[in-house]
Amino acid sequence: MTDTPKPDQTIDLTGLRCPNLVIAIIAALRPMRHPQILQVIANDLTAPSNVSAWARQSGHTLLEMYEENGRFIFYLQRAQHVSAASPSFNQQEAL
Repeated sequence: MTDTPKPDQTIDLTGLRCPNLVIAIIAALRPMRHPQILQVIANDLTAPSNVSAWARQSGHTLLEMYEENGRFIFYLQRAQHVSAASPSFNQQEAL
């Protein structure tokens, strides 16, 4: 493993399953600014494929992802083009 990114915020979503997992990530990223980094901890077995697909589609950067003690650790860098001030949930972000 390379140097682990230093997160600006960490959220533990252990127990959440998709799509609620991705919705919680969207909510956590919304007030953040580019190039801040969010560390996400999850244990949903579908999280690696769902989070990586969502990051790719939404424009956020998945810097690193690994499994540790049965939990998945993600480092997501906030995209520059997504509006952090958007008051409503954007369903396209969740895809």
